[in-house]
Amino acid sequence: MAVFEDSVVLPVGPDRAFAIIGDPRNGPKIDPMITRYEPEGGLMREGGRNNIRGRAFGIPFRVVSVTREWDPPRRMVIENVKPARPVRMTLTQTFEPHPDGTLLTYRADIDGFAPAAAVFRWFVARNFRRAVPRVLDVVRTQAAGR
Repeated sequence: MAVFEDSVVLPVGPDRAFAIIGDPRNGPKIDPMITRYEPEGGLMREGGRNNIRGRAFGIPFRVVSVTREWDPPRRMVIENVKPARPVRMTLTQTFEPHPDGTLLTYRADIDGFAPAAAVFRWFVARNFRRAVPRVLDVVRTQAAGR
């Protein structure tokens, strides 16, 4: 299993940070590869399935994930379940109070079933490093009411 982890301090409290990051409408703003993020029933919830569409290197993809934990404003855990191969990923996001707002920590646990897993691990790490500044921009913009 490979692990990628990164953290960023967000300039809002945990309640607001969780609400912004957990809003599926912000998925494409945070991760430009995502074009649609649709939780079944319209709301993120523990046990809920999420239909995700996007493009990677110009190739369209579809993913189904399940929200394993939804504990506002502390923690969310989302696991991809379809496709199940060649790679499975579990994304854990924690929100901790910080003197300057909220410490958001992303952790991606990646299990690979084929040589493609090494490429996927590299791709996920690269994508998360690029997402951190976008998370800050989305939070700042929404916190300012824009």
